[in-house]
Amino acid sequence: ENLCVHHYQVCDGIIHCNHSRDDEKSCTDFECPDVCTCLAFSIDCSSASLAWFPLICRQTRSLFINHSRLQTLNIEKRIKNLEMLMTLVLSYSYIEGIPSYSFRHNKKLLILDFQGNSISYLSENSFYNISKLTYLQLDNNNIEIIFDYTFKFLSSLKYLYLGESKIKHIQQKAFTHLTLLQYLGLQHNQLKQLNAAIFNELYSLEILNLEGNHLESLYTDIFTANTKLSLIITQN
Repeated sequence: ENLCVHHYQVCDGIIHCNHSRDDEKSCTDFECPDVCTCLAFSIDCSSASLAWFPLICRQTRSLFINHSRLQTLNIEKRIKNLEMLMTLVLSYSYIEGIPSYSFRHNKKLLILDFQGNSISYLSENSFYNISKLTYLQLDNNNIEIIFDYTFKFLSSLKYLYLGESKIKHIQQKAFTHLTLLQYLGLQHNQLKQLNAAIFNELYSLEILNLEGNHLESLYTDIFTANTKLSLIITQN
């Protein structure tokens, strides 16, 4: 049935989907990992300091694993059965990269948070098949270069955080297809210059944070396409 139910209303003992009863139908099959805490279909393993990835129930909607030691994590292998996953937080867990096609089985993802890891490389297929994603947090990593078409599959993205990630260069078409992006955080990186056409497809951009870089100047027409831009933070 065409009814939107918040994931915290799933398995709360109340039937919100009156016709299909999907929000309560499979709740008896849900298992919470011993080292984690669970609410509805949300799993939080943030306080477990994991060195391994727990077995996660396939009905999981939200998964939080923070402050762990998952540097050799094979993301795709561990979450490929989580087809209902909408929120994935793997912050401060020593993750070194996001390989191509890591989320190809997780097309319902809306929120991704990889803040505070050791990610040094993103490919143009790192975010393949998650076109519904609206929020991507990549602050505090070691990315250095953002290549062309890195975010090309993220046509619904509204918030992109790339601050404090040691970024030295962003290629001209790195932000291609991000026509709905409203916030772009590039603060406290090592940027010295920006291509004149780098923001050309960011038609919905409202806030741009460039604070704490090494920019000597900006092209006079660099923001021509950004008619909704209301705040630019450029203290360097």
